Amino acid sequence: MNVEGMLQFEDKIASYIKQSGNHVLYRVTPVFDGSDLVVRGVLMEALSVEDNGSGLSFCVFCYNVQPGIGINYSDGESWVIEEPVVTEPEVAEPEVIEREIPVPEENVGQQYILNTNTKKFHYPYCNSVNQMKEKNKREYTGTRDEVISQGYAACKNCNP
Repeated sequence: MNVEGMLQFEDKIASYIKQSGNHVLYRVTPVFDGSDLVVRGVLMEALSVEDNGSGLSFCVFCYNVQPGIGINYSDGESWVIEEPVVTEPEVAEPEVIEREIPVPEENVGQQYILNTNTKKFHYPYCNSVNQMKEKNKREYTGTRDEVISQGYAACKNCNP
């Protein structure tokens, strides 16, 4: 359950913290049905603190299923299924509601916040953006090289 369902979201949190230095409220709640001994899945929730969720925010349910394996949730017994059969919507891919933090890639449009006064550019989640006067803020989507070619320098805090 962790590798195929949860790991991608845990990696998003780790990446956000590493890039921004901000904090994340993170909660994982196991969900059981009645007196079952085995969890049906987990509810994962994350919210970036300093930017009130604009950098990272998701709430997703990861089902405790394994392709080709049957599970008796009431007693924990499991078995191999010769031909995987999808009969219940519970086995479908988890529904994901999230906002991802931007991860820059070369030659791909990235959202930046430009400070027209200091001629610095920032990631949207950078703490410096919150301190910027509104009249000096400008949103820009493009590559890092394009922003630099317009005379802007990278912020020393978020290092876009």
